[in-house]
Amino acid sequence: ALAALAADADTWTRYFVAPNPNTAAGLLAVLAADADGYVRDGVARNAAAPARLLKKLAADADECVRCEVARHASAAPELLEALAGDESWRVRGSVANNERASEDLLARLARDDNTYVRGSVCNNASAPERLVDALRRDASYRVRVRAAAAIERRRGQQNEPQSR
Repeated sequence: ALAALAADADTWTRYFVAPNPNTAAGLLAVLAADADGYVRDGVARNAAAPARLLKKLAADADECVRCEVARHASAAPELLEALAGDESWRVRGSVANNERASEDLLARLARDDNTYVRGSVCNNASAPERLVDALRRDASYRVRVRAAAAIERRRGQQNEPQSR
């Protein structure tokens, strides 16, 4: 049934097939080559997307597709490294939000020229507290506010009673 829907002439039908976790890898490969960026975006959001497709989609001309690859929970560290150098601040910000980003990569993104990217590091639960704390002294008030809020969230989580 998904194979027939993946070949449907309607873009939105293919769009809804692409992120479906039951869509076979072969169909995902076909959809990853779709002319419509929304469909390719759906493939990049698919939790079961194979690493080879994520690598292919990381080079997509569509910024939104690259953002989804950068957000993907299974994105390989070398893929995140490559996307951290993307010309788009949105893509770099998506890398900064990915909990699989290495500490070194997050430290580099914390020095990005774009305030959104630096602020995104603050929201990453994997970012070391000392890095987030340093961003509380950023030149941009937007980054400082996000860093302070992230520190407060972390401290609040540490003080929550443990459930039995």
